[in-house]
Amino acid sequence: MAFFLLSSWNTVLDFDENNNSLVCREINNQLPSVTVEIKDTKAEIKIHNAEPISVSEDMSLKPGMGSTIFDIKYPSRSGPYISLMFHGLYMSATSTGTVAVDKTRNFSWETFRIISQEDLNNLSHFLNNSWYIRSRKEIISHHEISGSGDFTIRIGNFFSTNTEDLIEALEKSNPKEVILFHDVWKTEFLDLFRPAVYYCSFGRPEGFECLRA
Repeated sequence: MAFFLLSSWNTVLDFDENNNSLVCREINNQLPSVTVEIKDTKAEIKIHNAEPISVSEDMSLKPGMGSTIFDIKYPSRSGPYISLMFHGLYMSATSTGTVAVDKTRNFSWETFRIISQEDLNNLSHFLNNSWYIRSRKEIISHHEISGSGDFTIRIGNFFSTNTEDLIEALEKSNPKEVILFHDVWKTEFLDLFRPAVYYCSFGRPEGFECLRA
């Protein structure tokens, strides 16, 4: 079964056509073209579920050279997290989006979260919209929601949540209201902030010209 991969920076594995290699990019409303297929203790990375990816001489990941089969290693973190090893080296993603198979140890940068299309869509919806935080009566812009490493998402200057808790909360929420828990016991209600603007103009066409501009 094919899944997508999240890095510890909460970026998603995808293909960069300009550099002809795999990178980790910010999550947006476009599904990645890169998936990982898992069979028992082995994994294979493909583009569009068809073209295989392999490790190149510079240890980056590129298409067109056949397939590389990775050994799956499970980190100490509980949940659907894996590390991918090839010839004794781990695949790693940096904060700048670079992906390479060049690390001999298995830490946060070498850990990836397996994520389904539905969960990725939910996460994309949350990260790319603005939200109203009821307890603070404040609006948080999507520009103020960001990954801060080690599978943690910072929501403005208010609080942080780990990726796993956020994905679980989004599964139980609806697109217009999210209930988040943080700092063990605190509860936050976030409402989707997407105001509608109505414009009326009567009698003079100049009003519509202003709107068009």
